[in-house]
Amino acid sequence: MSSPLLPAPLGNPHDEESVLLAVAAARAGLDALRAEVAVHVAGQESVVSGVLTCLIANGHALLEGVPGTGKTLLVKTIAAA
Repeated sequence: MSSPLLPAPLGNPHDEESVLLAVAAARAGLDALRAEVAVHVAGQESVVSGVLTCLIANGHALLEGVPGTGKTLLVKTIAAA
């Protein structure tokens, strides 16, 4: 299964080099996404990790917290990135 964050291996999916290239591409994409989110949202690394984990797993996340903690900003930033 592939997604925009996790591309399918190019070539033979059983070839170690193809899989390693796909993993490196996915890692680079996630690092770029984290860097973009960090520009707009400060101090929420664990929340960002949790939301990205949910996205990769094709799941859902419920963000709870008091008003003004950046929940909406986080989601909008990830969507824009």
